Amino acid sequence: AGQSNAGEQGDIAEALTPDPLKAFVYNTDTTISSIVEPVISGVGTKATCWSSFASAYPELSGNKVGITIQAVGGAAQTAAADGGTGHYDDGGTLYGTMVAQYDAAKVAFEALGYSVNMKGMLWIQGEQDAIKIGDGTINEGDYYNALANMLSKLRAKYHESFPVYCVRTGTRTGVVDLTRS
Repeated sequence: AGQSNAGEQGDIAEALTPDPLKAFVYNTDTTISSIVEPVISGVGTKATCWSSFASAYPELSGNKVGITIQAVGGAAQTAAADGGTGHYDDGGTLYGTMVAQYDAAKVAFEALGYSVNMKGMLWIQGEQDAIKIGDGTINEGDYYNALANMLSKLRAKYHESFPVYCVRTGTRTGVVDLTRS
């Protein structure tokens, strides 16, 4: 989940190719396919982090992996930081879209005979909020509270032991660190 920093960053020539029997992606057109770069359509010759993750996770865990892509460029966590592409805070559409996409993916995987157990979520988001922290529009507490609220809703909806791994994002030295403090 999260924003476009999940993709468009790597060299597609160096992307790993996950085992097609162990790593799958639920596509925005509601199909399920093996993970092959570019995982996010429209990124041309840029790779995502997903092929690397989907190569390593089955080997390390012994489990298959299914991924849903939620990348929205410029997405904000807080409503106040929304620059026009949406936010995950109360009143925004991105949280509901993310949950609906996961729920649809779960149904699709189960229809193919897979047992779906959410093991966690990789959260790659925060650059837009960090920019707004840097210019004084919001503060670190606003970001933290909005993120904590979203995670609380996710854990209540799915199960309490649902881990979320926040990945550091961004390209601006100093500014992005503000969402991680």
